[in-house]
Amino acid sequence: MKVFLSWSGDRSRVMAEALRDWLPKVIQSVKPWMSAVDIDRGARWSSDIAVELADTSFGISCLTPENLSAPWIHFEAGALSKTLEKSYVCPYLFQVELADLKGPLIQFNAAKADNKDTLKLVLTINDAQETPLPERTVEESFGVWWPQLKEALNGLSNPQAELKQMRPERDMLEEILELVRGQVRAETLRLETSNLAMLADDSLEVQQTGVFVPGSYVRHLKYGRGLVLRREGVGDSLKLTVSFPGYGQKRLVQKYANLSSA
Repeated sequence: MKVFLSWSGDRSRVMAEALRDWLPKVIQSVKPWMSAVDIDRGARWSSDIAVELADTSFGISCLTPENLSAPWIHFEAGALSKTLEKSYVCPYLFQVELADLKGPLIQFNAAKADNKDTLKLVLTINDAQETPLPERTVEESFGVWWPQLKEALNGLSNPQAELKQMRPERDMLEEILELVRGQVRAETLRLETSNLAMLADDSLEVQQTGVFVPGSYVRHLKYGRGLVLRREGVGDSLKLTVSFPGYGQKRLVQKYANLSSA
């Protein structure tokens, strides 16, 4: 089962990396995936995130005091909420209280980065699997491996830890804007492909039924080959507006125009 790990900022990244290495030791079937975009280093968004979200069964947002307002965290939380059931998205809180959450994050059941809540999180991940392990098995495995994760989390509390400076909010908003534009381009391409398929179907309809639709070609005894631009009316009153090279646009009653497919 794939688990999507969302993060922003240095300490959040360390949390995500620790969970990525630790979760498969507790539940071997879990396959964590960290966001390929490192906002702090300015790497550009790619389609990888959209692909991973589509194939994700569970999402964890690694939250620290310094990234609660990070646009990227809120963006991925919103994306996860649209992809997964809300019960399968969990903000994982390090030195953060429930009352500190805002925006899309408040709709999810959060877990603190401590023994009790982390065990609940692991059991929830297990329950989300197609074939869950026995609860006692998960609890025993958790007991063995929890000290390792605890040590990694304790390292984040070191006041001497050197943290990277967060990028300006404007830069992060530009990252999100590029992501949205990419999604719009992908949707535009999908619609264009769909329209081409419809035109192909329409051409087949012309051949099989003699019904001429906009975008199809017809042949007229006088004007020759032309392109159908519009059709109006029904039955005997059906009229076609056809563009004929050298003759311009002609409005013809289909019943009497003696048209054929070209």
